[in-house]
Amino acid sequence: MRLREECECSIFQNSKLTLSTKKRKKKTIKIPKAHTLNLGRVRSIVLLILIGLFIYFSYVLLLANATAHKNKTLQQTVATLNQRINQENAGTPVIIH
Repeated sequence: MRLREECECSIFQNSKLTLSTKKRKKKTIKIPKAHTLNLGRVRSIVLLILIGLFIYFSYVLLLANATAHKNKTLQQTVATLNQRINQENAGTPVIIH
């Protein structure tokens, strides 16, 4: 009888061992990611900035060329008007085009 109890105890203990040695799935702890920029997103932002700067400088260049052209025509007009004023002051007849 004692043997039987010892056997049952050992079986019971063995079953406890099997219960306690079962592999439990470890739950992974989610660590929140730090705020990082994606490399593709950074490239697209830089590309958009470069395109914007290119368009802006092209526009400024066109405005500068238009201003230079207008200044040249105004200088020619001032020169012709000065020439006419000088001819009037000298008493020579003025030919109007």
